[in-house]
Amino acid sequence: MQIKNLYKINNPNSKVKAFFSIETTDFIINDCKIVDGSNGLFVAFPSREYEKDGEKKWKGIVRSKDRDVSQRVNALAIGAYRGEKEGSKTDDLPEEDIPF
Repeated sequence: MQIKNLYKINNPNSKVKAFFSIETTDFIINDCKIVDGSNGLFVAFPSREYEKDGEKKWKGIVRSKDRDVSQRVNALAIGAYRGEKEGSKTDDLPEEDIPF
């Protein structure tokens, strides 16, 4: 699994800090984001906006059923964002372990 096309947002007022894609040998997930939340940086997978009872809501398009996989993706993407050399690629996560 690799983080590809990482594009940093140069707006200090934006909570979205970067956009990127996740690439495996079998698929690519585009439009992932790194967001600066109240507890620090986290990965937000692509989502879709909808309206319910006159209120804007968001529903994730891609989710992981395995919390460990989500944590690995989070660490990998944030490492790439921070410029860590090994942050853009990992060989320790076999492709068949990705549950989504």
